[in-house]
Amino acid sequence: MSEREASHFTRLATAGQEVIRGNYRAAAQIFDLTREGSCPEDVGELAEVFGFMTVKVEAREHALEKALAELRKKNADLLEASQLRAEFSKLFTGTIILLCCYTMMVSFLRDGLHVDMSPLAWATHLVNLGLFLMLGGSMAWFLRRHHYPMSSFGLTWKNWKRSLAESLLVCIPALGFLIVFKALLVRYDPHFQGKPVVEWRNWGPWQMFVIYVLVSSAQELSTRGFLQTCIERVLQGKGRTILAILLGSAEFGVVHLHYSFELGVLAFFGAVLFGSLYARHRTIFGITVAHYILGQFIFGPLQLVR
Repeated sequence: MSEREASHFTRLATAGQEVIRGNYRAAAQIFDLTREGSCPEDVGELAEVFGFMTVKVEAREHALEKALAELRKKNADLLEASQLRAEFSKLFTGTIILLCCYTMMVSFLRDGLHVDMSPLAWATHLVNLGLFLMLGGSMAWFLRRHHYPMSSFGLTWKNWKRSLAESLLVCIPALGFLIVFKALLVRYDPHFQGKPVVEWRNWGPWQMFVIYVLVSSAQELSTRGFLQTCIERVLQGKGRTILAILLGSAEFGVVHLHYSFELGVLAFFGAVLFGSLYARHRTIFGITVAHYILGQFIFGPLQLVR
């Protein structure tokens, strides 16, 4: 081997060692050896092979690094989602315990201490205020801890027009159902027999109109916006939205049983309706208006609360 060939082989070996160390810019030195006339033909062919191998190795290494980065990101996202689901689970469990305690306390106050727990009684307002404050506190804690926007829980103007239009439209058949329901109670339930189906003059005191704005807003934010969203994020699978609606509706019906069994049933079916509308639009604006209207009829002219 001539001294010139030995020099080219040395250059090729040096460039190859740089590539092994991860310095792929050394490939330029390898391709310099492939230019016609710069070195013997056999060295040039060998350098060409080394050069293309270097390009392929670099491309594969780049692809592997990109895939590894994506895997790390997905792993971090999965870990974050798992931790968030665990927090939602804790929040959901705490909310259910709180609502169970609320139901038992109302029953104790009404049946044990014989406290007036009618819809407009001060004791009812105080108990409901305490419940909403505790639910609001848990919501505030969760939002501060995880920096979630309120829009994630339905407190947003997005889609409010469609939500309002559909909610008002749904009120028409819902009111028809309530009237039929009251007619059946008048016919078959001893507590309602002899009463008119609709008492249009009986709208209750003006305080009811003011208080019920706060009540309907707080109930929709806590039950649909917050509880239903938590359940939906805890569950998995295609049917999680339907299950979240049913579970949230069952809770909503239970916390109305202290008024009457009939109102508990109506609250359940109303919650299914409101939950379905919320799942469509992800805003509580329209369903809060519908809740207010239907609630005024239930406590007012229809007198479905004994």
